[in-house]
Amino acid sequence: MDTDQLINKYLPYLMEVRNRILWIVSASLVGGILGFFLYDRTIGLAISFLHIEGINIAFTSPFQYIELAINSAVVFGIITAFPFILAQLVSFLRPALKPPEFRLLISLLPLALLLFVGG
Repeated sequence: MDTDQLINKYLPYLMEVRNRILWIVSASLVGGILGFFLYDRTIGLAISFLHIEGINIAFTSPFQYIELAINSAVVFGIITAFPFILAQLVSFLRPALKPPEFRLLISLLPLALLLFVGG
């Protein structure tokens, strides 16, 4: 096959993958920006969830304060974008799957998430 024929054959799929990746990155960035500005509430929620009230967070360098905010933003961005990532992945795979395969995928998805979180 000629190179142009290969490009024309796979270009629509690659464009769709690119668009989905751009949406996923955008959702992660929005979640990360929110996590950066709300990191103090996130840390407070984690402290209250773990029942370790009354502790003091000590920083040994001035950059640890910024590092804590950035790490919280990354984690918050990934957690908030994860459902969107799964939805994009399932919607991309749906045309390639037969109806019984798609139903099996959808029915096993909650179990897979539960095992992932439990592991």
